Amino acid sequence: MSWPARVAFATAEHEALRAAAAPWTVSAMDDLGVQRGVVRDACRRLPTLRQTLHTLEAAVRQTGAVIATGTPLDDQVLIAVASLFGRVTADGNGPPPGQLVYNLVAGPESGYDSAALQLHTDSVFEASPAPYMVLACVRPSAEGDGLTTLARADSVAARVGEIDQRHLELLQDRCYPFAKIRNRVPQQFPVRTAILTVQDTDVTTVFHGRHVREGMQLRPEAVDSEHRAALHTFEAVLDDPRSATTLLLQTGDLLLADNRRVLHGRSAVRSTGSRRHVKRLKIAD
Repeated sequence: MSWPARVAFATAEHEALRAAAAPWTVSAMDDLGVQRGVVRDACRRLPTLRQTLHTLEAAVRQTGAVIATGTPLDDQVLIAVASLFGRVTADGNGPPPGQLVYNLVAGPESGYDSAALQLHTDSVFEASPAPYMVLACVRPSAEGDGLTTLARADSVAARVGEIDQRHLELLQDRCYPFAKIRNRVPQQFPVRTAILTVQDTDVTTVFHGRHVREGMQLRPEAVDSEHRAALHTFEAVLDDPRSATTLLLQTGDLLLADNRRVLHGRSAVRSTGSRRHVKRLKIAD
C-alpha cells in the first residue's frame, strides 16, 4: 500500500464543511472552541463526514501522514480540518506575528525560497516544535517541479542504525543546537535537543540542516567530532533518494503530517509559468 494514504472528500462533505465555516472570519477562528465548533456543525449537517474525518485522523496517528483530496481551500475550512489534531496557531507560521494560514507562493518578489529544501522538521529552533503541520495545495507549478518529499523518522533511524549503530545512539543525545541567524545576527539562541528519540517502536525526530549548522556556528563547543560524524551520517541518509517518498501535490490536496514522526522537504521550484502556491498551517501542543 502506497504511503501516505489518500482519502477523498465527497462533494457533499465539501459543501457541508464550507457551509459550516461560512459564518466565521479567519481572525475569529483563532480559538480551538471555534475551530472544533465548525467541525461539529459540519458533521451535524452531514453525519457521514465524521467517518471521513476519523479516517484522516487515524491515518496520521498510525502512519504519520495522510493526503485528503478534493479539499475546500477556504482558509476557515482548512483551519477546521486541521483542528482535528489540536489548536491551529499563528505562532511561528510566517514572519512575526504569524498567520493562521500562511500563503507560500513561488517567485522572487514574494521572498519565497524556491531552492530545494532538504528533509526537515518545522520550527526546530523553538523549545517545543509544532507537533503537526498542514500543507494545502492551491496550485501546483506549471512544469511539475516543486515536488514534496516525505520520510518517516522510524525508517530513517533504521537506515542510520544499519550504517553505524553508534551514530544512531549519538543522535539521541540532547546536545545538538538549533538556532536562527539572519544577516549574521542571531534571531534565536540555540535550543539544544536530540535529532532522534527512539523509545521501543516509537521514533521521533527534530532536524533542520541549516538551523543546526547555525546553532553549531554559535555554540561550536556543543557538538564534538563524534556527534558531528553522526550528524553527517544522518544527513547522508536524508540525501539518499531511497529514503523519501516523492509526490506532486495537486490542487485540493491537503497534506496532514506529524511534524515529529515525519520529515518533509521539497524539490526546487523553477517554473516560469503558473507558480506553485501552497497554504501552510501549524498546530500547537
